[in-house]
Amino acid sequence: MNYAAFVPFKSSDWHTRLSTVLTPEQRQKLALYELAHVLSVLGNYADLYVGLQKNGLNETFLRTLLSQLVTDSITIISVDDVNTGIQEFYRIIGNKYEGVFICGSDLPGLKESDIQFVLGFENVVFSSAKDGGTPFYRISKNEKGFYVPELYLEDGKTNTQRQIERLSESGLSYRIVTDIPGLVRDLDTPNDISYFLGLRNNSLPIRYLKELRNQKVFTFQNSS
Repeated sequence: MNYAAFVPFKSSDWHTRLSTVLTPEQRQKLALYELAHVLSVLGNYADLYVGLQKNGLNETFLRTLLSQLVTDSITIISVDDVNTGIQEFYRIIGNKYEGVFICGSDLPGLKESDIQFVLGFENVVFSSAKDGGTPFYRISKNEKGFYVPELYLEDGKTNTQRQIERLSESGLSYRIVTDIPGLVRDLDTPNDISYFLGLRNNSLPIRYLKELRNQKVFTFQNSS
């Protein structure tokens, strides 16, 4: 299998919607643990590339920390935003790979079985969250290269709506995943923390959330 994985990562302002329950230091640590978890899962299937947004977290610091948490080699790309990062990622990898993963860094429930599932389909597979976000893509190379998702544009459309339109116009077959939590459920709000605390999952970020709960950093109940 010849795949590359691209994971965009914010260099500052992590999990701002969790600011009512976590300190800036706790939110940074959670974000880094989430990134390490996603990379550890993807590293079993792909070469790893992280798109680190400029003007924030020091690249040397990130590389040192990840070397302690992730056993696989990681290429860090300095990017302006997600879309230019994807373009730069494609430029760097050229024709070297038969497929790519593009994955959000905040999927604490991502599992190897999720990756194995999406590899069972051709062309483009992407996950769609309830809010219309698309935190995960598996894209096979076609005769024109790789499909390029365009994300977070201010055009009144969700990422899901935009990909359906663009993929339909391109003629590429695609599959939308809505029912696999590891590919769909990201961590944005206190309610999401409650959800992940209720899982029988021992990923690094979920272990950290359980540690914070045991320290009584937050007191809300588990939910599903």
